[in-house]
Amino acid sequence: MDLTTLENGWIHHRPLPPKPILITLDDGYADNYRAAYPVLMQYQLQVTIFITTGAVGRPNRLTWNEILTMDRGGRVQFGSHTVDHLDLRQLTVRQQQHEIQQSKADLEQHLGHPIIAFCFPSGRFNESTLQILQQSRYVFAVTTRPGYADDNQGPWTLHRVRVSGDE
Repeated sequence: MDLTTLENGWIHHRPLPPKPILITLDDGYADNYRAAYPVLMQYQLQVTIFITTGAVGRPNRLTWNEILTMDRGGRVQFGSHTVDHLDLRQLTVRQQQHEIQQSKADLEQHLGHPIIAFCFPSGRFNESTLQILQQSRYVFAVTTRPGYADDNQGPWTLHRVRVSGDE
């Protein structure tokens, strides 16, 4: 399943697949392209990668060309993971706005389409963070809270089932 399917189901009340699963990866590590992307293509799986835009092009991180290649391949969608992966609770409202809005703007500029999903760095946020997300035209935000996402959580604090790198 992809973000568009989730948006259509959650926001527009269209049916979801019988067992909807949204696969997500955080941060934008280089192995997302080298290791995961070929497998996704081979098995025709969808994934959402949440990108820390300030780290793009750094060692062991995705490049903008790799991100664009995956985006155009049709199996990968991208979401924002801030500019610098900071603890949003420790920032002023203005600093949070920069982290949240600039990362979205960077992705939209490079990819040429809207970014609708956000991932809280290390799952940390506060009420100001939630207000900024809504004002910034995100549709969803995911946390690091363990468990399945459901309607009761609302679109801004969706839980996820964590799978560690050694699993």
